[in-house]
Amino acid sequence: MREFLMRWLVEISDVVADKRFLSDLLEKLNVTLYVEDNKTYLISKRFELLSTSSEVLRLTKQICTVVSEVSNDFPDARINLKLGDLYEQREDGSRCQHVFRSSSTPVITLSIQSGRVTPVRGISEEAKAKLRAERLEHEYQGKLALVSHRIISAFHNEHALKVHRLLQQELTPIQMHRIYELMRNELGEKLNDVASKKNWDRFTHSVNHPGVFGDESRHMVSNKEPPAKPMYLEEAQNFISKAVNLWFHQIADRLG
Repeated sequence: MREFLMRWLVEISDVVADKRFLSDLLEKLNVTLYVEDNKTYLISKRFELLSTSSEVLRLTKQICTVVSEVSNDFPDARINLKLGDLYEQREDGSRCQHVFRSSSTPVITLSIQSGRVTPVRGISEEAKAKLRAERLEHEYQGKLALVSHRIISAFHNEHALKVHRLLQQELTPIQMHRIYELMRNELGEKLNDVASKKNWDRFTHSVNHPGVFGDESRHMVSNKEPPAKPMYLEEAQNFISKAVNLWFHQIADRLG
């Protein structure tokens, strides 16, 4: 009898990834990489709460879809893996195979690459190696935090996932206002926790007003005067991006 007692195991294949990064990232979603007989599986307490193979497959595809979509925001990264079959382990240790391979199986694309390390002169090779290792670890933890915060927020919050999808498009005044609307609907008065009311007013007044954005503005005509200090395109894009990132961090920290 196998010592491993999880009921559901989802095989993954064609993995091209930094295994540590992939493992650490999935752990943020309470999913674990399990290796047995040269095969790699996804296992999770989330899976164990489900009764049918269809439910497990649906959840696994949801995880893969979110990770895949969010990963598009990170052009310097790449992880590829494909879902294989799902196995149901019985109490006697035997396993039933559920075949789910299809052309629509999600492919996760995400990666991690280290930056260039500037040489340090006047110290020993051992010290240089230590500094390099510390810098690489710092970069690794920074990227893991950034990516995992976005993935956690998108997985658990429908509005956050919609915002992720909008961020993958061109940030026009109309698109930026849609992001604002989703955040406002989710946060209510707490919207001012991610940016001041004064800056939100400047932002919304600017993207709405044809005197600031012309034909690209959300409104084609306005009876109001343009803001005294408009937020033009680059500032508005930076503002909404920073507000979104802070919101993602808040969601992830709360769930973590």
